[in-house]
Amino acid sequence: MLTCLSKERSKARRGKERGSRLSRFKAQRSRHMAIVNKIKNLAKMRCCVTCRKAGARHEMVRLTVDHCSNEVCFNSEDEASKAKLNGRSAYLCRSQKCLEEAFKGTRLKFALQGRKGKGPGASRSIKWPLEPQLIKLIAKKCTEP
Repeated sequence: MLTCLSKERSKARRGKERGSRLSRFKAQRSRHMAIVNKIKNLAKMRCCVTCRKAGARHEMVRLTVDHCSNEVCFNSEDEASKAKLNGRSAYLCRSQKCLEEAFKGTRLKFALQGRKGKGPGASRSIKWPLEPQLIKLIAKKCTEP
């Protein structure tokens, strides 16, 4: 009798262990997926050059230096224009204050130029100050006070 009870108890214990291992695995998997989703959301965030405020990519204005011609272009995120410019980019908030500070200071210029490389042709030179038409186009997009 005594051995039968101990066998039943050990079977019950093993069943509980299996269940607890499964629940631990599910808990670890859910924590892992939460971290992965958080990282994916952070990857979509961009930082304003002037105020360093993080925001979603569609909330920002994107300026891109074309890698072929070294001209600064306004990269619109409209549905009609799916073509995206390639090159070094910088993001601005849609606030007028950030826009004024970006053109007054040199943060935007240095963000678009990038790091100074070693060698004669390593650094990228951009046309500065920006063209008035480009500034007006950006100012239309920056409507927040």
